[in-house]
Amino acid sequence: MKRVFVIGRKMRNKNNMKKQSEMNRNNNQNRNNQTQLAKESELLNAIMDNIPDNIYFKDLESKFTRINKAQAKALGVKSPEEAIGKTDFDFFNPEHASTAHKDEQEIIKTGQPLVNKEEKMKMADGKYHWVSATKVPVKDKNGQIVGLVGISRDITERKKARDAIEESQQKLKRIFKKNPEPAVYLDKNSHIIDINPRFTDTFGYTLDEIKGKHINKVLVPDENIQEAVMLDEKAKEGYLYFDTYRKRKDGTLIPVSISAAPIVASGELSNYFVMYKDITKQKYAEDINLALYNISKAVQSTASLKELFQSIHRSISNIIDTTNFRIALVDKERNILTVPYCVDEKDDYKDLQLFGSKSAVEKIVKSGKSLLMKKNEFMKQISEGTLKLYGSLPEVWLGVILKAKNEIIGTMSLQSYSNPEAFSEKDVKLMELISEQVALAIQYKRAEEEKEKLIDDLQKALYDVKRLNGLIPICANCKKIRDDKGYWEEVEKYISERSDVDFTHGLCPDCMKKLYPDIYEKIYGSKSKADNIRK
Repeated sequence: MKRVFVIGRKMRNKNNMKKQSEMNRNNNQNRNNQTQLAKESELLNAIMDNIPDNIYFKDLESKFTRINKAQAKALGVKSPEEAIGKTDFDFFNPEHASTAHKDEQEIIKTGQPLVNKEEKMKMADGKYHWVSATKVPVKDKNGQIVGLVGISRDITERKKARDAIEESQQKLKRIFKKNPEPAVYLDKNSHIIDINPRFTDTFGYTLDEIKGKHINKVLVPDENIQEAVMLDEKAKEGYLYFDTYRKRKDGTLIPVSISAAPIVASGELSNYFVMYKDITKQKYAEDINLALYNISKAVQSTASLKELFQSIHRSISNIIDTTNFRIALVDKERNILTVPYCVDEKDDYKDLQLFGSKSAVEKIVKSGKSLLMKKNEFMKQISEGTLKLYGSLPEVWLGVILKAKNEIIGTMSLQSYSNPEAFSEKDVKLMELISEQVALAIQYKRAEEEKEKLIDDLQKALYDVKRLNGLIPICANCKKIRDDKGYWEEVEKYISERSDVDFTHGLCPDCMKKLYPDIYEKIYGSKSKADNIRK
C-alpha cells in the first residue's frame, strides 16, 4: 500500500508540473499578444492622429465609433471622443447626410465597397470642400459585417486644377469646333484624330470616313506629295505657314493657306493642330491682277498684234476657261468684223459683215452690251430668224465688247461645246473688266504698228526720191510734177519736200535773151559767146 501511494503522489506531481508549464506558456503568449496588440494599437493611433486624411469607423447604424483628429477637425469637434455615437446628420446638411447614410447602408447590406466617390461638403469652417471618399465594410472573425471604415481626402485644390484643365480643354474644343476655318487635330504621326464642321464643309469628308488616316493621303494631290513631306518635317520645328493647293473629296483642287503648330507635352511632341484657310477669292483676285499686268506688259514685250493676241490668251487662261477663244476687230472702212485671232476646238472663224450678218458678235456690237447665251437660247433665236449661227452650236457662249476711248473697236468671246455651266454672270463681269485692258492694249499696238508702217513708207518714199527711183509724172508744157495723191506741184516744191535739196533761182541764157535782150547783150555780147556759154 505504501508503495502504491508513493507512485500516485509522484504522478500527481508530474501532472501538476505539466499544467504549470502550459500555464506559463499561455501566460507568456498572452503577454506577447498583449504587447503586439499594444504595438499595433499604438501604430494605429499614430496613423489615426497624424495622417492628413479623415478616417472614421461606423457601426451598423452609421454611428461614429471612432474618428481621427483630422476628421474631428472637419466635423468641428474639439476631440474625437465628442463624435462617438453621432451620425452625419449631426454635422452636415440633410441632403449630404441622407446621401451618405444611403451609401453606407448599401455597403453594409451588400458588402460592396464604395471607392473614390467625389463629394461636395460644407465643412466646419463654413466653406465647401470637395472630398474623395472610400468606404469599405468591417467584418468580425466569423465574417459578419459589423460596421464600416471610411477614408475621405480633401481634393478641393486638385479638383479646381482639374476643373480648370477640363474647362480649358472644353474651351479649346469649342474653339476648334466653331472655328470658321477648316481645322484638323492630328497625332504626332500626322494621323487624323478629329476635324471640325468647317473641314467637312470645305473638303467634303466626315470624321468617320478619314479618322486614323494620314492627312497627306486624304488631302494632298499626287503632284504635291514631295511638298507635303517637306512641310511635315518643317512643322516639327515649330509654327508653319504655307500657301498651296489641297484636294477635295470630289477631286477638285482648292487654294489654301496652311497654318500648322506642333503641340508639345512634357517636352515631347504629342499632336499637331492644323488650319486650312480657303484663299480662293484672294487667289482669284491675285490672278486677275496678274493677268491685267501681263496684258499691259505684253504691249511693250510683243513685236506684233498676233503676238499680243497670243499673250492675252495665255494671260487670262489662268482665271477662266479659254479653250475656245476669239478676238474680232471692227473695220469700218470695209464694214466688216475681222477675226485676227481664233483658237477653237471645232471651227476656224472667218471675217463677217459688220451689220447684217445676224451673228452673236454683231448683237453685242450693236447693243454695246455683253451677252451670255446658252444653247437653248441660241436655238430659239435661230428658229425665230433673229440669229444666224456661224460654226458649231455651243452649249454656252460669252461675248464682251472691246471699247477704247468710247469707241467699240471689236469683241472678245468664249464658248464651250461640252459644259453648259462653263460660264456665269460672274465670268461676264470678269471679262468686262479684262476687256478694258485688252482694248487699250490692242489700240495701242495698232497705233504703234500704223506709226511704224507710216514711218517705213515715208522713209521708203524719201529713199526713192533721193535716188530718183521710179517714174515721176511731169507736165510737158508747164513742167509741174504729179504727186502720189494726184496733185500737181512745182518741180522745186516736189523735190524740196522729198529730198535734202535747196533751190536758188536765176535765168538761163535763152530765157534772158527772150525776156531781157538788153541785159543779155551786155552780159553775153555776140551770139557766139552766148552759144559757148550754153555749151
